[in-house]
Amino acid sequence: MNEDGVPTGIDVELATEAFKRMG
Repeated sequence: MNEDGVPTGIDVELATEAFKRMG
């Protein structure tokens, strides 16, 4: 996982956007 807590190996931009929507 990167510093944003998003698993690596996937589209980070999509992951972060999804994370923002999830709150």
